[in-house]
Amino acid sequence: MLSRKLLSLLTLITLLVLTKNAFCVELQPDALFNNLSNEFIGAVKDITRPVKAAADRLFWLLVPISVVTLGYKMIFADGNMQTLMLHFTGLVLSIGFYLFFLDHAIEIGVSILESMLQLVGGKTYGPSELIDLVFNLNSNFNKCISDNLFSPMTAFFMRALVAIFCVILFLPVMNFTILYLGAYILCYIGVFVLGFSSFKPTRQFALNYLYKIISMALELMTTIVIVDASCSVLERINEKAEDMAAAGNALTSNICMILIFVAIFIYVLVQNIPPMVGSLVAPSDNRGNGGMIFSSIRSIKNSLSKVTTSKVKLQNNMPQN
Repeated sequence: MLSRKLLSLLTLITLLVLTKNAFCVELQPDALFNNLSNEFIGAVKDITRPVKAAADRLFWLLVPISVVTLGYKMIFADGNMQTLMLHFTGLVLSIGFYLFFLDHAIEIGVSILESMLQLVGGKTYGPSELIDLVFNLNSNFNKCISDNLFSPMTAFFMRALVAIFCVILFLPVMNFTILYLGAYILCYIGVFVLGFSSFKPTRQFALNYLYKIISMALELMTTIVIVDASCSVLERINEKAEDMAAAGNALTSNICMILIFVAIFIYVLVQNIPPMVGSLVAPSDNRGNGGMIFSSIRSIKNSLSKVTTSKVKLQNNMPQN
């Protein structure tokens, strides 16, 4: 939270210092956002290569421990050879599945993120377009202030209100950027926890990796939908601002208050709605609780385990001919 406030303060200082010069050149925020994101993700991909190798070593280190644990458990469980082979076959199948998941986890995670983003990525607007609109609105409103005779104190107050409006609208873009880059970092660094998947007591770590990626992808998709709708509203406001600047109309404090309310409204939506959608597949916490989909999967898994256990006990209690 402190880092976000510091980032907001730095953004405000940048706006106050560079407002007059920012529009002397053609802005390309879309290219800037995409280029910075791609460069960052590429650097993370190169730096985190040893993480995948460490996960592989951890996986194969836990395989013999898992086999020995299974054998030790069967010795004291009064199980016969049939039960031992049943559990051993299940262990081999589980190890094979999670080994495949480990080898392709990064590709699977990135594919999930890109697929969900492409569902809403064909829209006209997005976080980059929101940045562009904010700069255009800032330019038009400052032109309305400059073209009218205000006292220095009044002009400073009006510019401060416009700056607050811009900073509030930058916060959703920052949230999206943090979530977007965090999801890709999770895909590359979080693969380490898949090394624990060969050992049953720690296998939940690997499932949490998948649940968290899907949850963050849903949050990103929801954020883009909200930003797209917000940009449609801001586009109409920008048209009004351009008409005001062309006609030389003055910017009033009442208009500034309305703008700040709109900005806060957009920020609150981006801050609260995406986590609600992402919680549908949220991984479990320390008490075993989680989202709705996770709870359903957990219930089905427990039911299947009970059926399997009952079947094995019934076979053991049957009289031998």
